[in-house]
Amino acid sequence: MREKGWAEEAAQKAAELHQSAVSRRDRWKAVLHAGASLADNPATQLPEDFSVTPIARLFFYDAVRAAPTSEAVQGLLPLAQELDDRAGGNILKAYVQRVAARNFEQRGPLSRGYAALVRGRLSAPEKDALLKQILASEEEDLIVGALVQTGAIARNFEFFAQKSALLKDPWFQLTVAQEHAAVDRLAGMQVRATRTLRDALPLCQGMGLEYRCLSLKIELSTLLIKHHEFKDARRYAEEAWQEARASNEWSLEQSALWNLGRIARLVNDTALSLAYFEEYLEQFEDQADAKRRIHENLASVAFQKLHVDEARREIDAALAAGDPLSPSGAFTLAEIGRLKRAPEDEAHLKSALERGSAKRSPGERAVDTHVLGRFFIEQDPAQGRELLWQSIQEASAPGMDEDLAALRARAYSFTSLILEAGRRDAFNEALELFSQERGQQIPSRCLLAATADSERTLLIVRSADGKLLGWQDETRREPLPERLDGLVREDLLAALRPCERVEVLARPPLHGRPGLLPLSMAWSYLTRLSSPQAPRTGPALHLVVSGVEIPTDLDVNPLPPWVPPLGPDEKLVPRLGAEATPSRIRSAMKDATEIDLITHGFVHERSDESYLLLAPERGERDLTVPQVRKMQFRGAPFVVLVACHGGHTSYALHEPWSLPASFIYAGARGVLAATEQIPDVEGYNFFIQVRERIRAGVPPMLALRDVRAQWLKKDPKQAWLASVLLFE
Repeated sequence: MREKGWAEEAAQKAAELHQSAVSRRDRWKAVLHAGASLADNPATQLPEDFSVTPIARLFFYDAVRAAPTSEAVQGLLPLAQELDDRAGGNILKAYVQRVAARNFEQRGPLSRGYAALVRGRLSAPEKDALLKQILASEEEDLIVGALVQTGAIARNFEFFAQKSALLKDPWFQLTVAQEHAAVDRLAGMQVRATRTLRDALPLCQGMGLEYRCLSLKIELSTLLIKHHEFKDARRYAEEAWQEARASNEWSLEQSALWNLGRIARLVNDTALSLAYFEEYLEQFEDQADAKRRIHENLASVAFQKLHVDEARREIDAALAAGDPLSPSGAFTLAEIGRLKRAPEDEAHLKSALERGSAKRSPGERAVDTHVLGRFFIEQDPAQGRELLWQSIQEASAPGMDEDLAALRARAYSFTSLILEAGRRDAFNEALELFSQERGQQIPSRCLLAATADSERTLLIVRSADGKLLGWQDETRREPLPERLDGLVREDLLAALRPCERVEVLARPPLHGRPGLLPLSMAWSYLTRLSSPQAPRTGPALHLVVSGVEIPTDLDVNPLPPWVPPLGPDEKLVPRLGAEATPSRIRSAMKDATEIDLITHGFVHERSDESYLLLAPERGERDLTVPQVRKMQFRGAPFVVLVACHGGHTSYALHEPWSLPASFIYAGARGVLAATEQIPDVEGYNFFIQVRERIRAGVPPMLALRDVRAQWLKKDPKQAWLASVLLFE
């Protein structure tokens, strides 16, 4: 079931974005100018609203560090008092008094050097010399500030954290968390970086820390975008956007707006993404970098729709802005260049990937290598293949398990290699690449292997007798529909019809879509090739979740009580009504050998991610894809999701992103779920009948096919039945 009111909200957001932008930006610029002047002159005349703007505290710290005399430091006491009054307490006043009491014969020269550093007046050798002097001093606040200003935290992180702790100021606790996350991100440990930022959020209570907290939420949103956790990414970006607007923190407002636009683009909400991007461009229309970023994203939006000419115009507009493309812009250029290449594309591509390479994680550099391979394989297949294998090698290096960019680089590179083999009709080679990607042998008969990327589609069949057939197409000029009926040609279907069962190895974005094979066939999505963990010893545990209370603001009906068929040695583990909270369900799932979830399912249109409604618990009541993916099932359960949209798969190109894929990722042996809305009573009865067949020993593929055939024979108009899929 889809959330209501999203179209109206999109229109409202588009209107809100244009209100009073110029006035707020001008006020913010006045604060920025005055704050920057404090490092030279603590007596600078400040705007009336200076102390209530979040960035004021950042300028205050720099002004204290840069003050060359005790008197100059004491001149900042009124500002410290204003900032303390707003935040509560006397942290900043005490800081000023503590610094004013320092020996300025020793501190004064360092402070003057720090002022020059902040104002950008030092050469690289002068920066290094000053940093060395400050690090050798006992001025903790100058040490912290100098490490930030010189970008030297990563190689001195423990020292930075130690000196920050001595300042006894929550501002620097947050700073340490952000810098720790930045160090982890650069090392490719995005999961740990995300956890560090989440753990720091409880510090964001009360007033005075808004600038750090807004920055933290935006960084967290950025990391979650990379995790494909768009629901939470959007929540943090939305919070930051609204809070920044309320406090006129204009620059961070635009950063949050940028993330909102990216999220809307990545979930294919074209109208909303365009609204965000147009507002962003309006705010920065005189800045080349902003124009480049916007046109890069508009090019990506156009290419996703396979509007090739429009995409070429937008990427050319990005290139005309003057700055090299970003790495994501380079990826888009490589895509567009496959269908509409320009003579200077290679030079632009290399320029984009060379800039800032040292600041990207190992996985991000593997993506850079992939982009070059993706580009060159169209004109020099041998060089392209070499680069793509190099990308796979880089992405598979030890220690890359947490680097999400590495996962994408590996998946994208296999995509290009598989499709290039298909173009040469080298279908055996393409299947071998399917196998290499999974690290397992794939079935030798009754198999459909499928992959698609933009305008390209490759389908390979192993028939009942093991005969190999393949088909590659590169002529499509519109995105594939959600339902894939008719995608597989008749000659390929004919080779599969003698099979009792067909396993479908479909790479994203085809995995999890209904209609790939006819309903007359018994088939399932082969989601994992490795064998599931053997069920733990002891009695079989059948977890049943049902009777969840419906919130009053949802227009849905209560579901019938679920009475599942139980085996003779099976123990029922009910979690009903108020007991069906997210934490209790996750705990019970760990040892279950069978799991039935009977509840309402929804799709967050803002994140394109499905979730199940559970009982409320500390403000949360959803069972989500990321939550399930983090689990480890010890009982290798078979899972039945009796819920609307329980099988919905989000748009992704590197891995299946759905509840069924997450359950199997966590250790389930199979999942039965519907990708669309299902009727309450009929859906209940249908799933219970399939469950009974499976309990009687019928293979799940056959059970699903046969029960569905019976239902369609009685009433062929039940279109929802085609959306029920099996994942194994």
